[in-house]
Amino acid sequence: MIGRRRERAAVVLVAALLAVPRVARADSKDTARAHFEHGVELYREGDFRAALIEFQRAYEASPNYKVLYNLGQTSLELQDYAGALKALRGYLEGGGRSVPAARKNQVEADIKRLESRVARVDISVNVPDADVTIDDVSVGRSPLRGAVLVSEGRRKIAATRAGMTSAERVIDVAGGDNPRITLQLVEPKAPPPVIVSVPTPQPQPQAPAAQPIAPPPVVRTTSSPSTGFWIGVATTGTLAAAWGVLGGLALGSNNTFQSRLSQPGVQTADVDSARNQTRAFALASDITGGAAIVAAVTTIVLAFTTSHKHVVRESRFVVGPSFVRGTF
Repeated sequence: MIGRRRERAAVVLVAALLAVPRVARADSKDTARAHFEHGVELYREGDFRAALIEFQRAYEASPNYKVLYNLGQTSLELQDYAGALKALRGYLEGGGRSVPAARKNQVEADIKRLESRVARVDISVNVPDADVTIDDVSVGRSPLRGAVLVSEGRRKIAATRAGMTSAERVIDVAGGDNPRITLQLVEPKAPPPVIVSVPTPQPQPQAPAAQPIAPPPVVRTTSSPSTGFWIGVATTGTLAAAWGVLGGLALGSNNTFQSRLSQPGVQTADVDSARNQTRAFALASDITGGAAIVAAVTTIVLAFTTSHKHVVRESRFVVGPSFVRGTF
């Protein structure tokens, strides 16, 4: 049956190709023809996903209802039942009486079979202007005008909006289902402020004044950082370096994730893997950054509370009016 479907599609591919230049505008017909011819070649080679993209580009450059038949057949090969149903309905509506009777009967039979392989999902989001996607393909912004046609099977439904946490649901739908999905977006909570308590340094005792005749030893107090302080400095530096490395990895992983989102034909598992890797690096970066801040605060506290104090006694030889004789 698949072979017959491909054979039927090949015949229409040629017919539609010949019709494109007659309906295209002068500034777009060459582009449409190039995409269409490339799509025909890819379809015959069995690269249906690439062929689908080429047919879409041809239709965007020069809308022709005959191309919709090719889009429908290609979507059917990819088991995108919802896309095939939309395209074939558009083919009959656009062609009207121009569609041959035999072709019309065949398309109507395909549409009847496809209607048993699709579901309609009512999607609501708690905030407006959120981008709603199904299997990482955008279907509009909230609030949606009506139910969204999807192919039966496992579907991933998500909503995102700048400045808010995203929401996602994975559901299994069968042909004829009409589930209702509600997605809740919330604003991220700000982290609590870090309160640092630094003790006030105590004043150092003053050395007693020297006497003119027999001055006592001058006592001078010095201090040096403790071992704990130097350990804190080393730990803080290590954590800060790790923070920077993990931040760079998280940024690179996010770029990979964004690239896969825009890549045609990317598998859901690949997108999920890139997303999970980005989240893992971001979490590790946040934890390391928090640890670096705590280590820095601890080091500051140690600098004021655990330094070693040394007492140095110095003797002075004072020359004054009571000097009688020297020592040499």
